[in-house]
Amino acid sequence: MGDDRTRGAGTPERALLFVLCFAASFAFSACSSCGTGSGTGGSGTGAGAAGTGAGGAGGGNPGTGSGGHGGASPVDGGGGQGGAVMTPPFDAGDLTSLIAAMEAAQAAAIAGATQIDMLGEGRLDWTRTFDSSGNLTGEQIDVTGDGGTLLTWDYTQPTQTFVSSNAGFVDETVSATPQAGSQAVAYVVTSFSPDPTFYDEQLSFTVDPASDTMDTTLSQDIHDGNGFQLVGTNTGPRDQWGGSMVTVPTSGPDQCSTSMASQIIASANFATSHGAKCLDDIDPALAKELAQALESAPVRIQCSPTSSPLTGPSGTICADTQISARIITLYPEAFLGPPTCLGFDETIFHEMMHLMPQNTHADNATQQSDPGDRIWGCMRTCFEGNATSVDCAQCIRAKNGDSRCADKDWITPIDCSAAPQSFICVCGALHFYSDEASCVAACSALPCFGAGDICGPASAVRGPCRN
Repeated sequence: MGDDRTRGAGTPERALLFVLCFAASFAFSACSSCGTGSGTGGSGTGAGAAGTGAGGAGGGNPGTGSGGHGGASPVDGGGGQGGAVMTPPFDAGDLTSLIAAMEAAQAAAIAGATQIDMLGEGRLDWTRTFDSSGNLTGEQIDVTGDGGTLLTWDYTQPTQTFVSSNAGFVDETVSATPQAGSQAVAYVVTSFSPDPTFYDEQLSFTVDPASDTMDTTLSQDIHDGNGFQLVGTNTGPRDQWGGSMVTVPTSGPDQCSTSMASQIIASANFATSHGAKCLDDIDPALAKELAQALESAPVRIQCSPTSSPLTGPSGTICADTQISARIITLYPEAFLGPPTCLGFDETIFHEMMHLMPQNTHADNATQQSDPGDRIWGCMRTCFEGNATSVDCAQCIRAKNGDSRCADKDWITPIDCSAAPQSFICVCGALHFYSDEASCVAACSALPCFGAGDICGPASAVRGPCRN
């Protein structure tokens, strides 16, 4: 992202952008049933000479009337601030009218108006205050029009603050502190819940145009009297990959030791950044899908004190993921690494990929032998160091030879005949076998076994080499 998009709220122009962005986000949620007002209200008349008068308010009914601006400049000789300005009517179902209303609101703000009908709804919902020298000191947006939900900015301190309140309850605060000697801005975003059974959360990060990475920390207040406690950190590339926000419990039944937590966070950071870049090199859309899945909400990685009672591909379950809850559980074997389990980075990446839509195994017990399993294809492509074109095509769900997997120095082109073979029992449940004998032994009791060639190459019906 360009420098001017990473400097934070350091200038009135940036403050204006923040205001308009919040306006857009609330337009279709808070105003989906808002009327536009009727009547053709007369235009304001108080143009006001510089240094003398305030602008006239928009006349008549809240409709198409536009208010007169104040003096030539809000700071010209201490002239009167711009008056109340009504923007063109806004139709909640019409994006064009929304843009027109916002552009009119922006123009009014630049001209120095102090009260603005921000979305053309016939109400003055944006209030701006200036000091005697004409410096913008604060802004407030009345989202609902009744004072129930307010967005408030205070620019009077070195650390600029934003407060969101609903029915008198402060539900979010944002502070932006410019860092001395650079263009970096440190942000602290704190979210509060009126329900004591939900944790309050605080996200801290610094955006520096001169740095390619961004450090992020997440703290939670579980209402135990100890205030906000650190639960996770993340370092990721700033421009494209924000990385996953990982929380690791260090107390409770699924706690991880301090050393384990450090290892988990380091591996999660590496798996996120390395995996995202690898996928971006072959399929940017898939990389974006992974990034969105990881960044949509925190991911909890916890440690089970006992082994899983289930059986995995190698006879051992090293980790599993509760997709809807966004919880990854690591079993003791996960920390042993090969040959019991995958490498630790791979294990974390494997489980994180489950958070993407439609990314589950056709059969947990035989997933490694499934030529159509995306997760294993992506793991082999990005982490094992000997990726083939079949692995890459399996990752992006394409046919072997797809151009996206070509001309990559870490991917070896091979024919399907050279790819590892697995077998499938074509009339039974969707299980995969590493060799034909195992397939026949497992499927011989099926009623359809005598009908002919019951066990065939799985690659013929699934994956990059399918017919």
